[in-house]
Amino acid sequence: MSIEIRDLSFRYDHSTEFVLDKINLQIGEGEVIALMGASGSGKSTLIKIISSFLRPTVGHVLINEKRVKPNRPHRQIAYVSQSSVKTLFPWLTVRDNVYYPNKLRSQLTKKRRDYCNQLLEILRISDKGESYPLRISGGEQKKVSLAVALSYKPRIILLDEPFSGIDFNLAEELWDVLHHDFQIRKPTVLLVTHSLDEAAVLADRTIFLNRSRTLSRPSVAPRSPGREKWPRHAVLASAEMAPYKTELINEFNNAIRS
Repeated sequence: MSIEIRDLSFRYDHSTEFVLDKINLQIGEGEVIALMGASGSGKSTLIKIISSFLRPTVGHVLINEKRVKPNRPHRQIAYVSQSSVKTLFPWLTVRDNVYYPNKLRSQLTKKRRDYCNQLLEILRISDKGESYPLRISGGEQKKVSLAVALSYKPRIILLDEPFSGIDFNLAEELWDVLHHDFQIRKPTVLLVTHSLDEAAVLADRTIFLNRSRTLSRPSVAPRSPGREKWPRHAVLASAEMAPYKTELINEFNNAIRS
C-alpha cells in the first residue's frame, strides 16, 4: 500500500505556530523510509496524522489514493509508539495482547494463532506468554508491542522511535526481526528514529524534517547499501556504509540548521 501526503500543515488548537508546514511526501508500496530530524521538528506529529490520531489543519493523507479519515484508523496500518506499555492492555496476558488484533478483525484462526506464537518464539518471549504487561521488563514490553504490530501482517507499519530507551544489543535483536519481516512481506514502512545505524540498516531512503518543518530529501543514494546485506554486522562494517553514514550526518546537520 502506498502513502501520499499532500500540502499538509498542522498546528494545535491552542497555538498559532505550525508544527508542520506544507509537507509533501510519497512513500511507494513496499518502501521503507526513515524519518529523522531535530527534537520538536514534528516527526511524531506527522506519524500520528498518518495513523489518523490527529487531524491535519490543512491538506490530507492518502492511503492507496484514498483519503485518511481522522479517528478512523485504517485496518491495514500498525502503529508502534515510543511508550510500549501504553499500547498494551494491562488486563490481558502477553499472549492475548498479541492475539487481540486478529480477534478484533475476526481473523484469529489456528494458522494465525500459530503465527502469533511463532512471533513470541522469534522474539524470545514465549516464556512470558501468560504474564501481564506490567509484570515484565521494559525491553520485554518493547518486544510485545512489536509482536502485536506484526501479528496481523499489516501492509503499513508506522514506527515512532520504537527502540528508544533500550540497550543497543536489544535494539539490534529487534532490527533482525523487522528486517526479516520487511524482506518476506514487503510492507510499506515509515520509521521515526534518531539513530543513523537504524536508518542505514533498515531503510531504503532517509528523509529529514528541518527546523522550518518542511521535508528535505537527502542528496544521498536513493537506496541504502545496507538493505542488500545481512546480518547487521556485515551491514555496519561494509565498505559502502561509512561514506553513506557520513552523508546522512551531513544532511542531518544541514536540516537542523536550516
